[in-house]
Amino acid sequence: MRLRHADLAIIDRAARRRRQSQTPFIRETVLQAADEARVTHALIRISPTTGFGAFRTAVAVLAVAQPAP
Repeated sequence: MRLRHADLAIIDRAARRRRQSQTPFIRETVLQAADEARVTHALIRISPTTGFGAFRTAVAVLAVAQPAP
């Protein structure tokens, strides 16, 4: 992957702050972003006859258990 010099300078500064070299820093950061994207955009499938009722019950319990801000 080719990056502009300005982008590399930002990456290098951030890596130094974490006491890492550029390669491990980029690898760790990319893996974190990929995992976040995977989790954020995960598709959940449930059965309308069995799973949806359990889902509604779980949501209702969470709604009651959480204190208002």
